[in-house]
Amino acid sequence: MNVKQVQMFARFMMARITKKSIPLFISWALTNRCNCRCYYCWGLEREEAELGTEQIFAFIDALKDLGTMRIHFTGGEPLLRDDFSRIVAHANFRGVSVGLATNGILLPQKLDLLKKNIDRVAISFDGPKEVHERVKGKGAYANVLAALEKLKDTDIEVILMMTLHRDNTTISCVKYALETAHKYSARIVFQPAVDYEHLDEGSAFFSPATADYQQVMDYIIKRKVSDKGNIIFNSPKVLYFLKSWPQGEMIKDCPCGKIYWRIRADGLICPCGWRRADIIERKNTNEPILKDEFQELKKLNSRSCHKCWCAPRLELTYIWNLDLRTIINACCGSKR
Repeated sequence: MNVKQVQMFARFMMARITKKSIPLFISWALTNRCNCRCYYCWGLEREEAELGTEQIFAFIDALKDLGTMRIHFTGGEPLLRDDFSRIVAHANFRGVSVGLATNGILLPQKLDLLKKNIDRVAISFDGPKEVHERVKGKGAYANVLAALEKLKDTDIEVILMMTLHRDNTTISCVKYALETAHKYSARIVFQPAVDYEHLDEGSAFFSPATADYQQVMDYIIKRKVSDKGNIIFNSPKVLYFLKSWPQGEMIKDCPCGKIYWRIRADGLICPCGWRRADIIERKNTNEPILKDEFQELKKLNSRSCHKCWCAPRLELTYIWNLDLRTIINACCGSKR
């Protein structure tokens, strides 16, 4: 762990011990626009106004004053914003660590503007070329490989986000993704594609077949146990939880709304991306975030959540609940 990570963990533990709500970690969808049409993405049909550059700067300043240490910019595709490099630079200038979630298509041409100000890049990855381009479109695979090649020579931590859906939930696809992660000194996160709209009907449009998913998760867990290079980012605890999909358990004592916020493109705030409808009704979204709004967010998350299948949020939940193996797994997250 580097100095900043130690400081972050210390602040995290202080919030846990004192039970004080501090927005340490922010996931921020800067835009819902995207240059891909992935069928498993819940943001496809949503249209929201976007904050302007100066508004975003003001939000970052306010978040820093509230105690924010890390912002993970996502979307949509955040690299579609012409001002993205300025936004990242401003956050970094204020002493806030920055991560980026991207489909990777625009990353090769923009990395030089960003690499001094970001420390982690999460790239959506669906597997072999034919599968990846079936989901993301022609040419997307080559751009991801070009981005991975450029990132390999930086200090940026690289995460491949593999959502298991109807087209890639096979052992051969997972093997290919693991080989790709190893080749480019990256790590990989697995999680199921959850079609919430069809779950009540007993069928799903894009979720994997349960039998295929169980077989693949058994393989991933086996690889995690023998994973000498710690290529699989998921902790054992989270992998076993994810294997229980679509059954699972209710999530208890989730840290969302306590140390973690989600900010939508229009500036509204919610506990997390999965509960994006549970928003704080802000009187003026043009104004920076206020302390009393954060307390309202905590109240929003006081009730139990539905079953959660978001791997990063599950990792944070188990760390929040002081699961030792999950904490150790997170501490091994530096670039290999």
